[in-house]
Amino acid sequence: MHGRRRKRIVTRARIAGLVLGTFCLFGTGAARTAPNEERWLSVFPAYPGARRLCNQHVSGNTAHINWTLYATSDGPERVRTFYEKNPGGAEVEKVDGKVVRLRGPGKELLSIHGVDESYPSCGTAPSAKDRTAIVVSTST
Repeated sequence: MHGRRRKRIVTRARIAGLVLGTFCLFGTGAARTAPNEERWLSVFPAYPGARRLCNQHVSGNTAHINWTLYATSDGPERVRTFYEKNPGGAEVEKVDGKVVRLRGPGKELLSIHGVDESYPSCGTAPSAKDRTAIVVSTST
């Protein structure tokens, strides 16, 4: 009986050490993202459940823009709240107190639009259940 109790205590101590070691190795997780979390343009956290509708390349005299259109059935306010809490290191831009854009450290941009608003189109429209369009772009 004494041996079994000692074995349980040692096993619990090893588990506690493993948990503590994992905690120290990875930290508390505050303001961090999972290592395998999908990111758009390597900057912006991908919005959960958003579907990629299309992407396009636009060339001009002085710039080239690559952009991708995503859609989600979540409302714009929910998407804005997600990016306000999870900017992924990007600068959050607000208009009238609402998150409307995120600017990455380079020339990356993410913009949030209600599907009834104006945003770039590439021939693939959001579905009838979609409420928010997310445009992710970069320019060179």
